[in-house]
Amino acid sequence: MFNKFLLLQQTVETLKKGDFEVFVTSGCFDVAARREYLLLLKVLFNMDSFSEEHALSLRSTSYFLSGYPFIVSVRSTRYFLDDNTVYSKFSLPVVTPKLLEKIVTERPPVIEASKGKLTAEIDAELLRKKRMELGYTIEELAKKVGISKKALYEIEHKRVEPSVKNVEKLEKIIDADLRVSFNFKEPEPAYLKPKDDLEKKVSQGLKKMGVDNSCVRSLLFNLVGREKFSLITSLFKGQEKMDENIRMVKKLASIVCSKVLFIAKRPAESLEDVPLLSESDLFEMSKKEFQKLIKAS
Repeated sequence: MFNKFLLLQQTVETLKKGDFEVFVTSGCFDVAARREYLLLLKVLFNMDSFSEEHALSLRSTSYFLSGYPFIVSVRSTRYFLDDNTVYSKFSLPVVTPKLLEKIVTERPPVIEASKGKLTAEIDAELLRKKRMELGYTIEELAKKVGISKKALYEIEHKRVEPSVKNVEKLEKIIDADLRVSFNFKEPEPAYLKPKDDLEKKVSQGLKKMGVDNSCVRSLLFNLVGREKFSLITSLFKGQEKMDENIRMVKKLASIVCSKVLFIAKRPAESLEDVPLLSESDLFEMSKKEFQKLIKAS
């Protein structure tokens, strides 16, 4: 029987076997893993226990760090997940541990489950080519499959993904494998609003420096952004253990290939050769000075 700890342990072992560099944390994602690409993974026994706010935070972090987000889980509230199907939760892909292992090793064709429908991504150009070779018009092939001419036209022009049932019919009629290997999908822009005045001011200051950014929740850092570089920013609002936080953030930054910036509500001495600014410093320096500071981090 799985629990969160065993599921996390299995996920980490799978990634290490696949030669990923792995960092384990907690919050809106539990694992950051780097090979030739970056994965940000939230590990849950039940996929439905993930909150919408944390999902938005994971999507935002993935967008600004150019990573691929996944929820790794074994079940929803109503059913156990299939090992060949990619599900969806708050616009995030959800996979089982076994499917994650297949994805990072062999990129198999997968079934996608969304809004009660099972679909599959296909090679639309191959479909069109085989249809023409066999002498079928769109209308004739659509009739054989049992769908409308418009529906097949939309499939051939990659405007919709066909149902698994229709893919099976098409493959049988044209005698060809149409399903394509799993493809990572680039995360779309996602933003969270600041939750207090300090986050708001720092976010505005970063935008002034040309860094598009978003606040995030339940992570080692408070903001994530991107200009020519990715940037994660931690805020010290009180008497936190700054040295411990800095070490952890620097280690995470090395995995996600990001620059780091630390900002304290009040002036503080720099620690461990990292850029540490007071709240006012960010507004008083020029963009050139800021970029020089970040480049050296």
